[in-house]
Amino acid sequence: MIAVGVDTDKHEHLARAIDGLGQVLGALTITTSLRGYGELVGWLRTLGEGVVVGIEGAGSYGAGLCEYLLAEGFDVVEVERPRREDRRRGKSDEIDALLAAKKVLAADGLSTPRAGGTRQALAALLIAQRSCISERTRLVNQLQSLHTTAPVALRERIGPGNGRKLAARLVKMRARTDAPQSERLIFTVLRDLARRAQELAAQADAYKHELTELISSWTPPSLTSTESGRSQQPSCWSVTPSASREKPRSRAATAPRPNPPPPAKPSAIVSPAQETAKPTTRYTPSPASAAATTSKPAPTSTAASAKARPPAKPCAPSNATSPAASTDDSSPSP
Repeated sequence: MIAVGVDTDKHEHLARAIDGLGQVLGALTITTSLRGYGELVGWLRTLGEGVVVGIEGAGSYGAGLCEYLLAEGFDVVEVERPRREDRRRGKSDEIDALLAAKKVLAADGLSTPRAGGTRQALAALLIAQRSCISERTRLVNQLQSLHTTAPVALRERIGPGNGRKLAARLVKMRARTDAPQSERLIFTVLRDLARRAQELAAQADAYKHELTELISSWTPPSLTSTESGRSQQPSCWSVTPSASREKPRSRAATAPRPNPPPPAKPSAIVSPAQETAKPTTRYTPSPASAAATTSKPAPTSTAASAKARPPAKPCAPSNATSPAASTDDSSPSP
């Protein structure tokens, strides 16, 4: 395998080729023209078979080269731009082209380039239609703002309404020669804005009609093949202006679900604790026992403590004498 990395710029492209061991086989700088593309194709064919070209920026500066190489039958992949850690040695076209070739060889950060042809035409129509709609909205807002601050006589002559009604009304009106010059100038500006807004609206409708016809007559080649015996339906989510962005739901999500069982009545719900708990009876004292308990007064704390503690016994005299006591038996006691 021979990997070729291409660093794309606006006016020039730099290509570098390496073999399976990472050794540089050569480099070539071409211009962004058909002549330059032809030179690159001739140089690639001299490298041999199994050439894979990795283009950095295949959707911008390298779009023309990518389309040309695909038409010539080469294997083309898109390489992501170098990361910050990959640019520690500096930034140059030679380094970026070599990094792109190494990524192709290692199959790191590669993607399939976007297809041209009908898809590219759809993208151009979408850009043009959205540009017309945004520009028309801006003009209508300006028209409504100028109508609000216009002289009273001119404002009453035009009449109330939103931007669309004002634009439709101003296109059919003519300037008065007997009006002041400032009023005539304001009316001319308002009418010009209204005409441009209507032209943009008509152009946006024309682009929408072309988009509808192109989408209805186009079936992507990658979606016409069958897989597992089932044909795939074409999808245009990324190019249809009014297409639904909702993802298709699975069969399990769309299958009808059984009705849930009816909720049980509150009286029938019994918790596990209630099932295992034993029935308890409440004790009610009899009249005789109640009278017996009330006739005897409750003992006080002192009586209870005295009854609980036995009387203290007198301590016998100890034969041992302390060191401070005297040993003379004849000495009188204090």
